[in-house]
Amino acid sequence: MTRSCSFSVKGKAIARNKRQQTSMQGSQPARAKSKLETYRERNRVEQQNHLCNKQKELASSQLVAEARKSLQAQSTRDQYDRYQEKFM
Repeated sequence: MTRSCSFSVKGKAIARNKRQQTSMQGSQPARAKSKLETYRERNRVEQQNHLCNKQKELASSQLVAEARKSLQAQSTRDQYDRYQEKFM
């Protein structure tokens, strides 16, 4: 009697495992990334970061150039005003 009881429990466990296996067949199993895939992903992210940094750098250098031009124009106007005050 104990044998049949343990067998039926074991049979239920086997049936449950089979159900789980068949339900998982439709889904894609998670697999580990290969070294090449990891390298490519890391490289892609680094390239994006590099491009982003370059764009930020370019934008800031353009702002600096505009500020420099503005200051230069202002100082030229100031010099001209001082010249006019002095000699006119």
